[in-house]
Amino acid sequence: MVPSGRKWINKSTNEEVIGTTFKFVGLYDLESDCVKAWESFQGVTEAHSAPPQAQAVQPAINEAEKAAASQFLRLIVDANRNDHAALANALASMSPINKYFTISSPEVVALLGA
Repeated sequence: MVPSGRKWINKSTNEEVIGTTFKFVGLYDLESDCVKAWESFQGVTEAHSAPPQAQAVQPAINEAEKAAASQFLRLIVDANRNDHAALANALASMSPINKYFTISSPEVVALLGA
């Protein structure tokens, strides 16, 4: 923290208060570079474990719901066959269709090709 230049009188204690703010001393592309710089500044070296790798979480697929949504897919594609932007918007705006289908879904691509 560094002085911000702001000063005021604390109404409770009648003392002058000098405001502080953050000072950014560097920007780092990698978290590991940031940690090394902090350790160097603090004069310490700490053992850091590598962060766990993020795993893509696949949403649970409700096959019955997907089958019901697919029954409306042909109607939506046929109604917007000549306007792919409108088709993409229609698919994105309709729940639960948007949980299973987008303009690039194989089912939609197949219907557009038919």
